[in-house]
Amino acid sequence: MGVWGVGLCSNDLAEDLNDTIRALSRLPLTTEEIITMLCEEFSAASDRDDDFEHATFWLVVADQFSKRGIAYEPARERALRILAEKPDIRALRAAGMTAAFLRAREKNLEKLRATLAVGPMVERPRRVLKKPQPFVLEVGDVMTYPTSQGQYINPYYTAAEALKFLKEDEWEVDAWQVFVIVERGREYGLIPWYRCMHEWNAFAQKPTLTSVSKNRDWVLEAPGTFPKSHIKRMRMEHVGRVAIDEDKFAKAFPDRRSARSKALGDIPLACCMGQHGGDKSDALRGLGSILR
Repeated sequence: MGVWGVGLCSNDLAEDLNDTIRALSRLPLTTEEIITMLCEEFSAASDRDDDFEHATFWLVVADQFSKRGIAYEPARERALRILAEKPDIRALRAAGMTAAFLRAREKNLEKLRATLAVGPMVERPRRVLKKPQPFVLEVGDVMTYPTSQGQYINPYYTAAEALKFLKEDEWEVDAWQVFVIVERGREYGLIPWYRCMHEWNAFAQKPTLTSVSKNRDWVLEAPGTFPKSHIKRMRMEHVGRVAIDEDKFAKAFPDRRSARSKALGDIPLACCMGQHGGDKSDALRGLGSILR
């Protein structure tokens, strides 16, 4: 079930759904298009009936639509029915949640019921993207960043937090990690995403393009976004650019993960690195095999 709190969005599905709604609400889509995409992306949860995830789906949709001024009466009506029948509370009780937990959860849901019961949702103008967001990196760009005992600088640290981290952990550069952008695109033609291959083993010295291209172990990472600020915060440097052969790359990795959820959730590459599962047998031996 993946529940960690009494709040409406305190479970895995709700958190993912919340991120997706936030992203879709920024796109120039009609309400019908948004709900269709949500039902397609979360089809298992949206199509069920008396189920915890089904309840979560429609409660979060109704809640977020109300907060973002997206009018969709079927979502409000379904959410009110769920709030009256309480299938999620029954599921949580059956899962062994305490009476105190259930009371706190019901109190939060009552606040949502009071909001939705006022009347039909009112459509409000949304601030949407009017043009595609620019790309930060090109396919073939080789980037390197310093690490200390396997740790890189968290790109979400503030300047003060980064300074504290570097000082308290006696952070001294002892290696360099490298990745190369092998694919990129835009979800719905607007939100950029990237896919990279990561060098399995760190470099003892700051790498050059020549050293990067040698016969080493590379592994494909999960896709993600790439905020420009991460370059400075992680102390990244541009090593150079290689020519990726799209056909060779596609043949080497025919079953690549979709980038949609990462793009819509604005999950950056920095958070995706290492999600290849840690199995070196999946590493691609030598970057040269996907180059022109």
